[in-house]
Amino acid sequence: LNIIQELNCGSFENDVEHDPYLVMSWPRDPSGGGAYFESRIHGDGVVFVAEDADTIVGYLAGAMHANEQYRLGTRSELENMFVLPDARLAGVGSALVKAFVDWSQKQGADEIYVSAYFGNEQAISFYKSNNFVSYAHDLLLDLRMAKRRDEQT
Repeated sequence: LNIIQELNCGSFENDVEHDPYLVMSWPRDPSGGGAYFESRIHGDGVVFVAEDADTIVGYLAGAMHANEQYRLGTRSELENMFVLPDARLAGVGSALVKAFVDWSQKQGADEIYVSAYFGNEQAISFYKSNNFVSYAHDLLLDLRMAKRRDEQT
């Protein structure tokens, strides 16, 4: 569990440039990341790990989720994953995704959802190379930023 939480810290470190409001202590917090990964490991979803010479070099966590009420079918969500930089481009991430696709199919999922920050071109390219397609474009109005702009003028 601790190794997965530490890898999740790496994911947060990558993502903070896209989301400055990430709670960087969340992965190590027993009631945050600890509880989340415990629930995924012990049946409320799944966690896959990738090893190289008895060292965990990546993980993927996901679960089944209710689809929107206005959409037919069932959905799993690839909630988060991280592969150490030295293990990237060697098929580790794709192997993790394949394991999750297989798990999702066994769970009866009709589709798999994953989100990536709009500016994270590397992640978007990776997911597209693993047969994901663009589905929606989420938009966010950050009221904290709007408030700061107003205060400065």
